[in-house]
Amino acid sequence: MTNPIEETNPTEETMAAKPSLLGRVRISTKIITGFGIVLALMLVSSGIGIYSFMNVGHDVEIYAEHVEQAAIASRIETEFLTLQEHAAKLASKIDGDVTELTKQIRHELEAGKTHFKDPEMAKRVHEIETNFEIYAKDIVIVTKLQREHDA
Repeated sequence: MTNPIEETNPTEETMAAKPSLLGRVRISTKIITGFGIVLALMLVSSGIGIYSFMNVGHDVEIYAEHVEQAAIASRIETEFLTLQEHAAKLASKIDGDVTELTKQIRHELEAGKTHFKDPEMAKRVHEIETNFEIYAKDIVIVTKLQREHDA
């Protein structure tokens, strides 16, 4: 009779008779599989890198849009300040400069209306434009009164 302990413990003879799963695969298949896994990891890594670059490009476009909006707002503000300065010096007969400045401000406001996509910013530009038109009309009235006074 055989010993039950010998039957449950694998011996060298039984191990040699049953090769493991990797032992049955040829070496060329192992190498090709290894390279395939490395290639798949490289493709996944490259895909993530390309996706990240595309996101950075999109973020740069958004930033450039914000910079352009800030530049337009800054130009409008600068023109307003210049107009206020000229309006304050109206007694010095610089009404030609005032007319030119109102044209420049209208041009900048039109650029702002077409450029700003955000509804809040578009609403603000519209409010500025409305207030500017009131201000420009008042300047024309003051200039006319100044000329009448000087005559």
